[in-house]
Amino acid sequence: MNREILSELSFFLISAASGAALIVVYDILRVFRRLLKHSAFWIGAEDLLYWTGAGIFLFLMMERYNYGIVRGFSFAGALLGMLIWQTVFSNPAVWLMEMILRFLLRVIAGALSAVFFPVRVIGMGAEGLGRAVAKCLKKFRKIFKNTLKKPKKTDKINLDQNNGAATDNIGQRIESKRHESHTGKKKTKKKSRA
Repeated sequence: MNREILSELSFFLISAASGAALIVVYDILRVFRRLLKHSAFWIGAEDLLYWTGAGIFLFLMMERYNYGIVRGFSFAGALLGMLIWQTVFSNPAVWLMEMILRFLLRVIAGALSAVFFPVRVIGMGAEGLGRAVAKCLKKFRKIFKNTLKKPKKTDKINLDQNNGAATDNIGQRIESKRHESHTGKKKTKKKSRA
């Protein structure tokens, strides 16, 4: 065969392989979209970036292998490579890549779960301990708050008329509050019979 025909044929095959490579990259983008759901805006932005990159890639391919001369049969070769890959290999390749990536993500998630299991157990124990400490501190705060309350006007020291002894209503009120905070029940006063 003529050397010039061989160089043209090799350039056509390189163009077809470049077109197939562009569809392979788009298939990877399709798998990425299946794994992570995208909005219409992001799909459009990804497509715009993809086709801009595809145009630059084809231009650089033509510059390298055909000295920058744009020829119709190189575009035809790229389209033929895209069409062959899309009709024959694209759907099985996307399915296979998706299954492999999902399997790898499950393996990685399982490995990370196993690695961080002790951390989670320690965290749950610390969380329970923290709740218990917080509960105790809340009880102590309530007790201290009740003991440090200012006395009301009615809590003055009254003299008992019957036996002449002084009774302290403040002490009784504090004792009843302590009893209430510990037991949750109000302490009832016992009526003395005189």
